[in-house]
Amino acid sequence: MESPMRELLRATGSPPPLHPLAKEMERRQAACWALTEDLRRDVILPLCMHRSYTFMAGNGTWIFVDRNGASVDEARLPADVRALLEGLEAPNGYQLAAYCDDVTVEDCGGITSPPSPPPPGQPPGDAR
Repeated sequence: MESPMRELLRATGSPPPLHPLAKEMERRQAACWALTEDLRRDVILPLCMHRSYTFMAGNGTWIFVDRNGASVDEARLPADVRALLEGLEAPNGYQLAAYCDDVTVEDCGGITSPPSPPPPGQPPGDAR
């Protein structure tokens, strides 16, 4: 026995129209994605470029990484940026930054700031 959806597709040649609730969900999702694009472009990318960070997001979380590959503690972020990122929540309770696209070194035009100094007691250029 064929499913009702397959019968409808075969009979009409097109899928059924979206339910009004589905249309509203699509509208809200588009608005949410637009917000994440704005957040990435206007806040996250400039911070990454200024501080030589990269940014990764997914699975309901986000993180900045410095040029040495270490995760950046949120306390190291500017207070206004930290407050903004922590304050913007999606309806499911996740922070909106968790839905932003990653920011890579290439997105920043390459990282040109000098590397961090070596740990105390380690001479410069020593690759331990």
